[in-house]
Amino acid sequence: MQTLKKVLMLIVLAIIVTHYFEGVQTIALVQVKNLFLTGSVSKFNEESFETSYGFSDQFKINPVHISQSVEELSDSALNCYVAKDFSSLKKLASKKNVDRIVRAADFLISIGVYSNLEDIEYIAFPYNFDYPSYANVLTAPWYSGMAQGLAIKTFLSAYVLTGDIKYFKDAQLSANLLKVPVASGGVAIYLGDSGVWFEEYAKNSNPCSYALNGHIFAVCGLERLVCFDKNYNDLLKKSIAATATMLPKFNALFYSRYDLVKYMANPSYHQIHIDQLEHLKNVYTNSEFKKFYYIFLLQKYIPLGVFYRLLFYPHNSLLIATVLNIIIVMILFRFVSSFRERKLTVKG
Repeated sequence: MQTLKKVLMLIVLAIIVTHYFEGVQTIALVQVKNLFLTGSVSKFNEESFETSYGFSDQFKINPVHISQSVEELSDSALNCYVAKDFSSLKKLASKKNVDRIVRAADFLISIGVYSNLEDIEYIAFPYNFDYPSYANVLTAPWYSGMAQGLAIKTFLSAYVLTGDIKYFKDAQLSANLLKVPVASGGVAIYLGDSGVWFEEYAKNSNPCSYALNGHIFAVCGLERLVCFDKNYNDLLKKSIAATATMLPKFNALFYSRYDLVKYMANPSYHQIHIDQLEHLKNVYTNSEFKKFYYIFLLQKYIPLGVFYRLLFYPHNSLLIATVLNIIIVMILFRFVSSFRERKLTVKG
């Protein structure tokens, strides 16, 4: 009975350890997996703009990853421009940096589909591969509000670094798809008086997932565009209203939800939610952003979310990290116990 109690206590301790270290462990395991499969710790190849996925032996083009590969540089350029810090912008505009931004922007243009819905002209960045993450497989082509929002930043940074107006126009066209309803091949979910939500996994034949981080990334892209073109301010206000309205649904008491149909957030996405809400609470007056920023922050430090996720949302990476930590804790306990026994033997 005493042994069983010790084992249970060690398992509980290992689960608590998982709460705090799962994020780091998962990243390390994914990097090892990528190294084994592709010869690189990253699944994204910045030279070819291709991404490897475990469900396919062929590389895919993910528009989000293209913009993310230059996102830090894009943000720096846009921050300098908006702050009218042109001396810093000039230093940033080295040939290497400009080439990186322009190359990413031009590649997005090369894969983009120009079209229109009535009087709305837009450029959409299709995902030309099936995505099996949800019960109803997303069949190609499908679209992403997150991809559109990140593309806005890529194009705007190309515009401020080169002065080429075509990139500014493509930023506007990228934002225009955020107006097009999912049912019409776009990414917008109109919530009546509650505003507009931008769907990350948009397909007119599939149920919407309402992924939180993807919507907010699209909102942040739209924010950037409003600094250049106030005509998009109304759409931004509606998307902020939708964020505030929907936010309570992403609070699962002990942790945040990734979406509203299937997944809980893992530690990486939970941190993204915290970071995004910190930005929103600092920019907008809506009290929901401040409220849930502190709720999610508290959930990060109080190790209850991991028990909830194990019981109701046992994702593979969580199970692997938990088992790994149970083994580590058991080995450490055995080592400490043996050390104490040897010490007592020497004293005796």
